[in-house]
Amino acid sequence: MTHTVEELRTALFETLDQLRNDKISLEKAKGVADVAQTIINSAKVEVDMIKAVGTKRLRPTGFVGELIEHDPGRPTIQGSATQPVAGRGLPPVGPRGAI
Repeated sequence: MTHTVEELRTALFETLDQLRNDKISLEKAKGVADVAQTIINSAKVEVDMIKAVGTKRLRPTGFVGELIEHDPGRPTIQGSATQPVAGRGLPPVGPRGAI
């Protein structure tokens, strides 16, 4: 079974709605948030690994969306999802679902 970042977002917003409507406890919502953060951190590692070794050596899981081939006319993002570029802050964020 493959899960996507969109499914994670949906689950998190459902949890938020349940919390607002007193359908789940704060403790349970925090547990959901902790698990979600672990999944997000795993996805960041996946993106960094794809950047490091390329798609010919590593098959993406599809969690963060479909992988698109690099467009030579588009600038390469420096840094990584977890490491900022020195003096420039975090890498720029592209359109939703883009890698």
